[in-house]
Amino acid sequence: MKKSWAMVVAVLFGACASSPQAQQQEVPRWITQPPREEAGAYVFVVSGTSESGNESEAEGLATGDLLQAIVREFGVRITAESTAREVGTVDSLRRELDNMVRTRSEARIRGMRIAERFINRRGNSVTVYIKALYDKAEFESEKARVQAVFRERQEAVSGPEREANDLRTRGLYLQAVEKFVQAAKASLDQVSGGDLDNAEIKYNRNMNSAREILNALTIETSPARLEGTVGQEFSQPVVATVVFGSERRPVSQVPLRFSYKLRRNNRLTTMTTTVVTDNQGRASFTHPAPNFSGREQLVVSIDVNPFIDILGRVPSRFQAQVDTLEESAAKTRASLEVVVNSNARNLTMAIAMDNPEVQAGVLSQLTGWRITPITARTEQLQGDTASVIAALRGQIGNRNRLIYGTFSTNPPTSVGGQSEVRAQGVVQVVDVASGEVLYSATRNRTARGGSAQAAASSALRQLGELFGKEIADNLP
Repeated sequence: MKKSWAMVVAVLFGACASSPQAQQQEVPRWITQPPREEAGAYVFVVSGTSESGNESEAEGLATGDLLQAIVREFGVRITAESTAREVGTVDSLRRELDNMVRTRSEARIRGMRIAERFINRRGNSVTVYIKALYDKAEFESEKARVQAVFRERQEAVSGPEREANDLRTRGLYLQAVEKFVQAAKASLDQVSGGDLDNAEIKYNRNMNSAREILNALTIETSPARLEGTVGQEFSQPVVATVVFGSERRPVSQVPLRFSYKLRRNNRLTTMTTTVVTDNQGRASFTHPAPNFSGREQLVVSIDVNPFIDILGRVPSRFQAQVDTLEESAAKTRASLEVVVNSNARNLTMAIAMDNPEVQAGVLSQLTGWRITPITARTEQLQGDTASVIAALRGQIGNRNRLIYGTFSTNPPTSVGGQSEVRAQGVVQVVDVASGEVLYSATRNRTARGGSAQAAASSALRQLGELFGKEIADNLP
């Protein structure tokens, strides 16, 4: 307890209930010479004057002024930046003091009691003096508790930030990023509530620190290219290594997102898998067996979603820092080419369509494939696969596979002075020896032309190209 704290706190103070005789009373010594301590308690002597003589008003002022004296001795202060919990802590004490002063209660409140009162009237004014005793042990205990409450808001930011700096020093970079973001979140919460001096500066500082780490990370992949065959597992996994800075220190516990392509519902869809790096900074990913053919890219990037989730919803004026953090992570990426070949181009095939435009469209997408056109009537191409193969066995010969299909067009309609025709059909690819259906799809296309014939021809050709592309991409 500082020696100076027991000085008389002179404040404007309204009177409690009094009588005319109070004006003639001698001012007590505890007012003129207030003690610092008494009976194991700290002494608070406060006074105040109501110029109008309004005792109720005076008691209200008394509560606030006694509170200020106590809070000052606690070594804390309420400002516009104080948190709701800090304000609530002081408000709770204010209510208790108000009850004590107004009800003349002698009951101890957290080790405090009103020991003596003196009321002095002078003309129209009234002055009230109060002597409050606060048990020393209880005071120190409450002081420690209140100071801890006020430290919490600072520790909410400085604690994670301190941990982040320590983790960065130890080379645990992604854990440091997480702590910096946690500190930024604590700062953001206090900025949003107007709760912390320089909170916005601390928010920006911690977000910048997180971004600086991400900018110093590099992802390396092996092999440089992944090559395989439709329907078959790749011969090796993709290994990504994360290193930090020019010294290329391996970084562990980095969530890496592997983004790759697979065909879903007859279209290529981006799939993602997250793998965390080990102590050597490595993450191994086994690409699923491809169900398409062609060339695609596999992209490896840092998954910052867990960090963004920490921040939650961010006010618009702070969103730029979040966007920048995501951009830094997006720049820290590596990619490699995925080449998927199809064995189908090496097998012999027969193709039988009941429409030459569709057949020409299919073959235009299968350049270099070993395909021989054969003739067939529409009725020969209908029914189950076994009957179709049987009907065309003589022309199929010893070829490995059969591509066949039937098609139709709708009557033309007039749209904007042009004819519009819709073409539809079904195509299947079967293994001749086993009868297994390797591809089966029903598709349609709509086209316009200067005449009904031109529109129909265009729609059928486009339909064939669509089937041909899907066969090239999907056939094992």
